[in-house]
Amino acid sequence: RVAAMALPRPSSDATVVDPACGAGALLLAAAQRLLQAGAARSKVAADLLWAADVDPLAAATCEAAIALWSGGVAPRRGQVRVADVLLQGAQAW
Repeated sequence: RVAAMALPRPSSDATVVDPACGAGALLLAAAQRLLQAGAARSKVAADLLWAADVDPLAAATCEAAIALWSGGVAPRRGQVRVADVLLQGAQAW
């Protein structure tokens, strides 16, 4: 439901950022919406999903979840970060 509220009319090139990604559940739901809008899984994983979490294990789990969802395409280096976005803002990336 949250992904649908965040992307009410998704386009195939919408960028999604989750500043407290945890294991990536919200990003995976958003990825499905982007897929339904016509984006390729590989493009979604490599270009359109950005995430951060203060917990290194959560960030690693999120990155792995995206790669599994996409069929093996991991987010590009730096798209999933260990960072406190509340303190760093966009500088986290």
